[in-house]
Amino acid sequence: MKKREKLAIIRQHYPNAMTTIDTVNRLIDFVEDELDLEPAQIMMADSICSDDVNSIQYPARTHEFLGPFKMGGLDGFPFTGLTGMGAFASHVPDNGAVFVY
Repeated sequence: MKKREKLAIIRQHYPNAMTTIDTVNRLIDFVEDELDLEPAQIMMADSICSDDVNSIQYPARTHEFLGPFKMGGLDGFPFTGLTGMGAFASHVPDNGAVFVY
Protein backbone atom coordinates (compact mmCIF):
# COMPACT_ATOMS: atom_id res chain seq x y z
CA MET A 1 0.00 0.00 0.00
CA LYS A 2 1.34 3.41 -0.96
CA LYS A 3 1.85 6.18 1.56
CA ARG A 4 -0.91 8.35 0.06
CA GLU A 5 -3.35 5.42 0.29
CA LYS A 6 -2.52 4.97 3.97
CA LEU A 7 -2.98 8.68 4.60
CA ALA A 8 -6.37 8.58 2.86
CA ILE A 9 -7.50 5.82 5.24
CA ILE A 10 -6.28 7.79 8.26
CA ARG A 11 -8.06 10.92 7.03
CA GLN A 12 -11.35 9.05 6.89
CA HIS A 13 -11.24 8.99 10.69
CA TYR A 14 -9.03 12.03 11.32
CA PRO A 15 -9.74 14.50 8.51
CA ASN A 16 -7.16 17.04 9.71
CA ALA A 17 -4.31 14.53 10.01
CA MET A 18 -1.00 15.79 8.71
CA THR A 19 2.15 14.02 7.64
CA THR A 20 5.21 14.31 9.86
CA ILE A 21 6.95 16.38 7.16
CA ASP A 22 4.07 18.87 6.96
CA THR A 23 3.88 19.05 10.76
CA VAL A 24 7.60 19.77 11.10
CA ASN A 25 7.49 22.43 8.36
CA ARG A 26 4.53 24.13 10.06
CA LEU A 27 6.29 23.96 13.44
CA ILE A 28 9.49 25.53 12.11
CA ASP A 29 7.49 28.28 10.40
CA PHE A 30 5.71 28.97 13.71
CA VAL A 31 8.98 29.02 15.67
CA GLU A 32 10.57 31.46 13.24
CA ASP A 33 7.58 33.68 12.42
CA GLU A 34 5.60 33.77 15.66
CA LEU A 35 8.20 33.10 18.36
CA ASP A 36 11.06 34.88 16.55
CA LEU A 37 13.44 32.03 17.42
CA GLU A 38 15.76 30.00 15.27
CA PRO A 39 15.23 26.22 15.34
CA ALA A 40 18.82 25.87 16.65
CA GLN A 41 17.59 27.56 19.87
CA ILE A 42 15.01 24.81 20.45
CA MET A 43 15.88 21.61 22.28
CA MET A 44 13.53 18.96 20.99
CA ALA A 45 12.53 15.84 22.88
CA ASP A 46 10.05 13.16 22.09
CA SER A 47 7.98 11.10 24.42
CA ILE A 48 6.85 8.53 21.91
CA CYS A 49 6.47 4.92 22.99
CA SER A 50 9.73 3.15 22.29
CA ASP A 51 7.93 0.25 20.63
CA ASP A 52 9.44 -0.33 17.18
CA VAL A 53 6.00 0.10 15.58
CA ASN A 54 5.71 3.64 16.96
CA SER A 55 9.31 4.67 16.40
CA ILE A 56 9.56 7.37 13.77
CA GLN A 57 12.28 8.68 11.57
CA TYR A 58 12.23 12.43 11.66
CA PRO A 59 12.29 14.36 8.39
CA ALA A 60 15.60 15.99 7.49
CA ARG A 61 14.41 19.47 8.40
CA THR A 62 13.93 18.36 12.01
CA HIS A 63 17.72 18.37 12.36
CA GLU A 64 17.54 22.16 12.44
CA PHE A 65 16.46 21.68 16.08
CA LEU A 66 18.76 20.47 18.82
CA GLY A 67 18.14 16.83 19.66
CA PRO A 68 15.93 14.87 19.57
CA PHE A 69 16.29 13.74 23.14
CA LYS A 70 14.46 10.43 23.56
CA MET A 71 12.23 10.31 26.64
CA GLY A 72 9.60 7.89 25.35
CA GLY A 73 7.81 5.41 27.49
CA LEU A 74 4.66 3.40 27.55
CA ASP A 75 1.64 5.35 26.32
CA GLY A 76 3.85 8.39 25.73
CA PHE A 77 4.67 9.01 29.39
CA PRO A 78 8.37 9.83 29.71
CA PHE A 79 10.42 7.14 31.42
CA THR A 80 13.57 9.20 31.86
CA GLY A 81 12.76 10.20 35.44
CA LEU A 82 14.33 13.14 37.22
CA THR A 83 17.85 12.22 36.16
CA GLY A 84 16.87 12.08 32.49
CA MET A 85 14.94 15.33 32.72
CA GLY A 86 17.98 16.96 34.32
CA ALA A 87 20.19 15.66 31.51
CA PHE A 88 17.71 16.97 28.95
CA ALA A 89 17.45 20.36 30.65
CA SER A 90 21.24 20.75 30.72
CA HIS A 91 21.26 20.78 26.90
CA VAL A 92 18.75 23.62 26.51
CA PRO A 93 20.65 26.70 25.32
CA ASP A 94 20.54 30.02 27.16
CA ASN A 95 17.69 32.07 25.71
CA GLY A 96 16.40 28.85 24.17
CA ALA A 97 13.25 26.85 24.47
CA VAL A 98 11.99 23.29 24.71
CA PHE A 99 9.66 21.41 22.41
CA VAL A 100 8.38 17.99 23.55
CA TYR A 101 6.63 15.88 20.94
